[in-house]
Amino acid sequence: MKQLHLNLVWGDAGMGAWQAPTAISSYTNGPAAWRELAQTAEHACLDAILCTDRNHLAATRTGSALFGLEPFTTCAVLAAHTNRIGLIATAATPTAQPYNIARRLASLDHISQGRAGWDIRAALPAETLAQYGKTVDPQTCCDPARTLEFVQVTRQLWDSWGDHALQCDGTGQAAVDGSQNHAIEHQGRWFSVQGPLDVPRPPQGQPLLSHAVRTAQDETLAASHADLVFVRPNDPAQAAVFRRKMRARCAAAGRTPDSIRVMGALRFVLASSDAAAAERANALAPYAAAARRPSDAPSADSPLTYVGTPTGLAARMQTWLEAEAVDGFNLICPWLPGGLEQFAHEVIPLLQQRGIFRTHYANATLRSHFGLPTRRYAALPSMASSTP
Repeated sequence: MKQLHLNLVWGDAGMGAWQAPTAISSYTNGPAAWRELAQTAEHACLDAILCTDRNHLAATRTGSALFGLEPFTTCAVLAAHTNRIGLIATAATPTAQPYNIARRLASLDHISQGRAGWDIRAALPAETLAQYGKTVDPQTCCDPARTLEFVQVTRQLWDSWGDHALQCDGTGQAAVDGSQNHAIEHQGRWFSVQGPLDVPRPPQGQPLLSHAVRTAQDETLAASHADLVFVRPNDPAQAAVFRRKMRARCAAAGRTPDSIRVMGALRFVLASSDAAAAERANALAPYAAAARRPSDAPSADSPLTYVGTPTGLAARMQTWLEAEAVDGFNLICPWLPGGLEQFAHEVIPLLQQRGIFRTHYANATLRSHFGLPTRRYAALPSMASSTP
């Protein structure tokens, strides 16, 4: 039976209830709270934790959590207190360089023993770019062609080490077999990168790549490189059409259609009855000026929102999965830790009883959680002696 994939969106997203008395703040409660939250997600056998990034402080807005810790640092802390759950960090290409991102992802993949992922953010508003000293037009920094070249160079850098270039003799000593490494010598429109990377090849071959799709340019990048495609669908029939289109575009880009997983955004509020859930949602909504009440009509770019019972949510998720509308969901909890704990204790067992969600992790790497093999960007002659 087809299996559901689930990621936890890390932070104070939800329904704006980060100020609720029973909520914890991802930023003020410290590592002990982070550890407990991550371990709850891992005990529920979720595929990954998605650490998003806001990139700048919106000083003119109040009423919701508009600041956040740097995702890679957060993921490194979480890696030390978990063993199986994946860790996906958002990083924006307009404010970075391929070598830096390749180095950070490879390091996180080694630290987590093969559980790292990169959520590619391809565009940022002008006020955010200004925080990084970017004085050029945002359209230049966020040009789709630049983003595509950025990802291509990053992937080449991960492949600049052979799989067995790092030689260990069993006594704690290590040496590098330079014959298995190579300079990528990339000369493009946007980037000039020599290589090789100064970090050994990641345990996963290449860390998992995710990308949120909102435009045709996003679809092109996702079809070429993404393992996970993030969308915000509200209608299962339309979502199924999009999923088929992305699988077809993936095949047209020279990949197998099963090389990607489409993940929908799911926001939820649960209680023992529909009426109690609606009451809880209404009680949570005032904690943020921008919170959307359950009675509001969803917009084209809003997450799928469910307000009701755990049984109803499990049934809804199975319906979407069997309709091939999505391969899984990014879970936006109403508040933390309570929203996650309720989902883990009341919804996960129902999904497991229905046979559509794992009862344990069968493998250790993030790619394997999604049924994706170790990945390589290109079969390069200098790596011919490495295991493909």
